[in-house]
Amino acid sequence: LLPPRLRPKLSGGRASLSTAMLPLELERHTSRLHCGCFQLGYRRFQDSVAGVARRAEISRQHRQRFQSQDAVEADRVYKTSAHSYPSAKLAAMLKTTFSDDGRCKQGEVGLKEDQARAVFEMFGPNRITPPAKENRWAKLLRMIFGGIFNVLLWMCVLAMVALLTLFQGSSESDDKLTPILLSVILIATAVLQWYTEMLAEDAMEAMQRMQGDKPVPTVRRSSVGFRVDMQLDVVNLVPGDVIFLESGDRVPADVRILHCTDGMQVDNSALTGESMPETRVANTESDVLPPTEARNLAFFGTTVQKGSATCVVHATGDNTFLGKVAQSIAASHVRSTLEVQVEHFVHFIAVVAVVAGLISLVANVARHATFGQTIHYSAATLFSQVPEGLLPTVTITLMLASKEMVKRKVLVRKIDAVETLGCISVLCSDKTGTLTKGEMTTQDFVVPVGAAPIAKMSDLVVVSREQGSASFPQERIGLCEQIVLCGMLNNGAQVRQGDGGEQLWTGSPTDVAISKACAEVYGGEHSLEYITKSPQNNKVWEIPFNSENKWMLTVHGQIASGEVRAILKGAPDRVLSLCTVDDKARTVIEGHMKNLMTDARRVLAIAQRSITAPPPKLQGTNASDCNFPMRDFDFVGLYGIDDPPKEGVDTAVVKAINAGVKVVMVTGDHPNTARAIAKRVNILGGDSVVGDEDFAVITGDQLHGRMPKAGNFTDDEPCANVTWWTKAVTHARVFARVSPIHKQVIVQAYQRYGYGGLGDICAMTGDGVNDAPALAKAQIGIAVHGATDAAKSAGDIVLTKDGLSPIYTAIQISRRIFKRLKSYVIYRICITVQVVFFLATLALFYDLRFKALYIILLALF
Repeated sequence: LLPPRLRPKLSGGRASLSTAMLPLELERHTSRLHCGCFQLGYRRFQDSVAGVARRAEISRQHRQRFQSQDAVEADRVYKTSAHSYPSAKLAAMLKTTFSDDGRCKQGEVGLKEDQARAVFEMFGPNRITPPAKENRWAKLLRMIFGGIFNVLLWMCVLAMVALLTLFQGSSESDDKLTPILLSVILIATAVLQWYTEMLAEDAMEAMQRMQGDKPVPTVRRSSVGFRVDMQLDVVNLVPGDVIFLESGDRVPADVRILHCTDGMQVDNSALTGESMPETRVANTESDVLPPTEARNLAFFGTTVQKGSATCVVHATGDNTFLGKVAQSIAASHVRSTLEVQVEHFVHFIAVVAVVAGLISLVANVARHATFGQTIHYSAATLFSQVPEGLLPTVTITLMLASKEMVKRKVLVRKIDAVETLGCISVLCSDKTGTLTKGEMTTQDFVVPVGAAPIAKMSDLVVVSREQGSASFPQERIGLCEQIVLCGMLNNGAQVRQGDGGEQLWTGSPTDVAISKACAEVYGGEHSLEYITKSPQNNKVWEIPFNSENKWMLTVHGQIASGEVRAILKGAPDRVLSLCTVDDKARTVIEGHMKNLMTDARRVLAIAQRSITAPPPKLQGTNASDCNFPMRDFDFVGLYGIDDPPKEGVDTAVVKAINAGVKVVMVTGDHPNTARAIAKRVNILGGDSVVGDEDFAVITGDQLHGRMPKAGNFTDDEPCANVTWWTKAVTHARVFARVSPIHKQVIVQAYQRYGYGGLGDICAMTGDGVNDAPALAKAQIGIAVHGATDAAKSAGDIVLTKDGLSPIYTAIQISRRIFKRLKSYVIYRICITVQVVFFLATLALFYDLRFKALYIILLALF
């Protein structure tokens, strides 16, 4: 049916097409197939294996237009142009269809089912490829025969066996116990270490074993073009699928928003580190805007906090932003401090053993021993210097320490990390979800004093949570009556009881924060239901928050009564513009706003007024078109909202600093927010100004020009870069507005330029996908409680308790273990050297020919 130049060449069941113009040529050619038999043949061809492969290749070619043309770069960097295409062009590129309004609630929209199967064949399931996992038994063999210390011991065993074979039948060949003993020690030690790490891996798998994602509402078209609404499993989504998202849903793939409700918000904190939810829109964005900053895209793994949307999938699996971050995690193994120290120790022992063997050789030659006796006893003396007891001692000690850490809520995935943790000199920590709770909380109410209008007042009073109890002071709650009541009424948050009896809140994070705080002050969650269901508080009209108005209006009461109350909440400048305040009062309010913003608070204002003789039907969408007065509101107060530090973090930071560990915040959040939180948790204190540049807080913009050219720091770095990074790792305490790649480079900088140029032993804590590359790069990666699967997989240690206090406890345990191991090593070296040189000296004057086993037993007892 097709001309030769258009026939697909099948290779392994997939089509290989030589021209990018195939879709146009194919359409031009098939338009000539008007005869019924030709049309039937062509449809059969479409349903054949070759047809599926051909269409899959076409889809792949279209899909590649979204990605970088550089294949190497595309594997590591997330690039897409989906945010910059109008919906019509996007539909053509993805070979799908949308409705004109973008809602896609009616009509034949989405991919055809046979198309979807073809695309699925090309791109595979919508899941991120997990990191390659070493086979359990291969890992056991590596632990038995791998490592420089094990290699040294096995060489001794092989040499002893060779000597036994060489002098078989002589008196020198009766020492068969020594190689057997060493072999048993080696195998038993490896099995112990392997068993401990397998227990940790099993615990990790149990922690990650979660309920699967709920099916996604999707719309497709049947083979004959009819609309098919379905609930599709996440793994079966493909580029071009039209899906529907609601508040609380997890975004199942990278999607372009076709239509969304006003004020839709998405929580991107796991990807960007931003504590505040981000607003989404359906408008086409500029092609120069980075995809991560495009407001019409939502990314795999994030959560819809508010609103609903109709979206089209443009990337799945490893092609998503989350997938690219997972691929960027360094596969190279970062050597632990224990490995480095063992290597140095082995070199030292090798020198001592060779010297002892040479002394024994000289002594036996001087005593005129036979050739066989000389070789046998010299080798026995050399082999006996290898501290075969070190390996089981270290392994058992670390294993016991890891069990103790598990009791302290610290799960050790790699047993070497127990020792390395005690050596860290820098602890780099993410902010959102690690140092802070990761949820918005109302910290302050700013209210007028007394009952007089604010226009006649000279000051406001701030009612803040108490530091110790994190609750509002009881003696000042009476001042908050109006702001609390208005906050509960003008609110879109809802609370319901969960399966376990707990309170579950839904809605915008800011609304939830305000509603929680107001309910707490008023008497608990049940007071919210009591207040909102009261007849005088009945909601009769609402203008939801949107990005244009930047406020939310609710009207309460009974219209038939002739008077209702309007409550206005939103951005302070917009709310104040509709209030009756004089210049003096405005100056006072703006002063309090500035103070709250300095403390990294998000500030919202609230106001109210009475409406007498309201119209029977309230109408309007903004301040200018409402059919009731939208001016002369009375200012009620301000809310100060932030993401507060976790309980005990400030104390844990002080303990870590006193223990000689420098604590550094590395976050994607705003510099002002990061600075304020760093001060509250005792990370930021003194002046860190070096020259003309403030090194206390360094932003991502400052890092752009300081990034290493090769991705890693080398000896060829420009002197200016080396100087700058040396000052940065010495003085900086906060890195803000940084990307995942920045975090990785910051860890490398500490490892190379820290500790006076010797390099710091660096630990990195985090919970989000954006932390995973840095967790993998650090000597110790610590995934905190509640971390994402990506962070847990990249970490060496996983905290099973909230806060940083388990880290300090683990550091104490690790340092105690390190002191014990150090004492043991020093003891073994002293004993071994003393015994060997004592026996070697005696051998010069007496006929002493100890077997290796005797020397080992003498050293032990």
